[in-house]
Amino acid sequence: MSRLNRKTIAGIALALALALSITACGAKKPTAETQDTKPTTVTEQTTESPDNAVVHVESAKITDAIRYPQVTEAPGELIMEYMNQSLEAPAAALQEVNGEREMTYEVKRNDNEMLSVLYTQTVKGEDGKEVKTLIPVNLQVSTGAEVTMDNAFNDIAAVKKLLGEDAAKAENLQFYLTDDGAVFFYREADDQEYTTVEVGNDALAPYWNQSFGEKPAS
Repeated sequence: MSRLNRKTIAGIALALALALSITACGAKKPTAETQDTKPTTVTEQTTESPDNAVVHVESAKITDAIRYPQVTEAPGELIMEYMNQSLEAPAAALQEVNGEREMTYEVKRNDNEMLSVLYTQTVKGEDGKEVKTLIPVNLQVSTGAEVTMDNAFNDIAAVKKLLGEDAAKAENLQFYLTDDGAVFFYREADDQEYTTVEVGNDALAPYWNQSFGEKPAS
């Protein structure tokens, strides 16, 4: 084979490689379009953050109908990142649900110890039936750790006794925090109303764990 032919073949190979590269780059464009639908923070400061709060919260949205909170000030960048991941998760999960969707939220507690947010998720199916679901996110300010029924208490059986027999047997028992204590809630089925039980801080004090997760290194 002549040197000229080798150069020609090499040139063709190079051109083909460039064409494949350009095609591959073009294939990534839908990913960029998908990223445009990621949550974007609304810069207007919400009124739910007290002036003396350690954590400051602003409203964010995926769509006008799906809103959730994001932390703009916290004791450390990693802590803020962890908190925001937890706060975004219910809204991101709702994107995967079929039907008309809506999400609102209310900050129930925001002080130097805890940030507690209660989401109300509404999904309307093809039959026109609406199902509302309450989703709590409780976060420890000092670590960014999420506080749930699985890690909140050192004696879960004792806590359930405070709630009464029906609540103690509930499989989907959850809670959110207020300045006065905790509000536990559950329901028998998705289409039924929630039952709530409020327990004050004094009654819960002996049962809180001291730690819910390790503080990030930075």
